[in-house]
Amino acid sequence: MLVVGWDRVPAVRTMLMLADREEISRGLVESVQYREIGLRIGRDCWVVSREVGRHGGSEEYRAVVAEQAASVARGRPKMFAVERSPRLCDGWSPASIAGRLPLFTRAIMLVGCLLRRSSGGLRPTGSHPGQGANQSADRA
Repeated sequence: MLVVGWDRVPAVRTMLMLADREEISRGLVESVQYREIGLRIGRDCWVVSREVGRHGGSEEYRAVVAEQAASVARGRPKMFAVERSPRLCDGWSPASIAGRLPLFTRAIMLVGCLLRRSSGGLRPTGSHPGQGANQSADRA
């Protein structure tokens, strides 16, 4: 949150600009810690860490290459995976995909589906359907 006067304004996430990426690149060349680079560009250190990791690591990071890759990644509209891959378009149906999954994967999916359908969902250990989580059963 940014504090402006007495009002609290939600911080707006903005994308890294080429100037930010160039500052990151300069900081990496100078062997500066991510925290210091983040302070220079007004971002958290984890933003710098993700940016560097996403675009080749501290040894391979190049600002212009990272900017081009980010621009491509931001491109809209994006194609679905099925549209991008001819193999996926080649006659696969949900049933044929499910038939190729290992048994334990199908079992997990089935349990998840059944839990979503049930009104009670998951119950705490040792509880019974008509009993709240903090109540204990009468054993007398």
